[in-house]
Amino acid sequence: NCTRDTDIIDQLLNGTGYNKFRIPQDEGMTVYVEIWIQAITSIDELTNDFEMDIYITEKWLDPALNFERLSPCK
Repeated sequence: NCTRDTDIIDQLLNGTGYNKFRIPQDEGMTVYVEIWIQAITSIDELTNDFEMDIYITEKWLDPALNFERLSPCK
């Protein structure tokens, strides 16, 4: 017998006291950051200033959201 995705989300976020503001690990954690330059919109050659549009992605693993114990449907 397996647990439906909606039930897993409900148990993780509502039933276990999950706090999205709690720091997951006291010793720190690895956060992966990607920065994509979409466009350089202006360059000032006199002051060496420039403006650009960027897209930033941040990724990390939060062990508090592990759901293997809930027997997910595969």
